[in-house]
Amino acid sequence: GQKRTVLIARALVCNPLVLVLDEPPINLDLKSNSELLYILKALHKRGTTLLYVTHEVSSRIKEIEDVILLKEGTISQIGRAQNLITSKKPV
Repeated sequence: GQKRTVLIARALVCNPLVLVLDEPPINLDLKSNSELLYILKALHKRGTTLLYVTHEVSSRIKEIEDVILLKEGTISQIGRAQNLITSKKPV
C-alpha cells in the first residue's frame, strides 16, 4: 500500500493534465483509500482528466460520470455511469 501511495504522489507532483489509475485502491488501508479518493475528487474538480480502471464498479469515484465497460477485451458499452450501471442490459 505504501509503494502505491508513493507512486501516486510522485505522479501528482508533476501536476498532470491526465492521470491514469489502474485499480488505485488495491492494497490501501481504509485511511489511505479515503485520502486518495479525496485527492482524486479534488483533481477532478480542478479539471484533471482521470482514467480510472477498475474491476469493481462500486469503487469508482462518483464524480466520474463517463464510463466504458469492457467484456472479453472489447468495448461492450459506453455512456453515463448512472445509465449503464442501473441498466438491465448484461455487461
